[in-house]
Amino acid sequence: LMPKITTNEAFKRSLSALSLAQQRQVGARFVANVLDLTDETSLKKAQDTAGKIGVTAEELLEALADPRFYVRFEAIVSIARGGADPDLTEALIEVLKGNEPALSVIAAWALGRMGDERAIEPLREGLDARYRSVRAHCVRSLGSLEDAKVAPVLLERLAGETDEGLKLAYASALGQLEAE
Repeated sequence: LMPKITTNEAFKRSLSALSLAQQRQVGARFVANVLDLTDETSLKKAQDTAGKIGVTAEELLEALADPRFYVRFEAIVSIARGGADPDLTEALIEVLKGNEPALSVIAAWALGRMGDERAIEPLREGLDARYRSVRAHCVRSLGSLEDAKVAPVLLERLAGETDEGLKLAYASALGQLEAE
């Protein structure tokens, strides 16, 4: 995936000379400056770009195993663009359950966008994730997937929640589910 996105040799040489920590900083700045996931226009541009380079499911799976954060992040965004694919859904479920919260958040978001019902149970399990951001994205994705069975759980959690971000996620999902 990365060779199809990054073709500038000078950039590649400069990046490879950096330490892993410095590469992560570059990746974080890239994400912050180029991919604003809260802006639908920016997201659509990123998805269109990924679609034009003809990335296969095998390449996306390979990119998910890459040690570089930003390569895995880009792979998840590209996967979210496509429809439901059993292998890609399973790979994102593994990322969701993994030990990198930033990627788990994006995986939860992607699973909600893909519309694959196989993601429902792992997203439900994500309601008890260690990190609030992962929980919030699991909640929102369950709303996107129209998982009406989770509505009573969300209502119960909303009533006892003190975190404003999670309250908003619960309310948003319940609104999508048209729960009372």
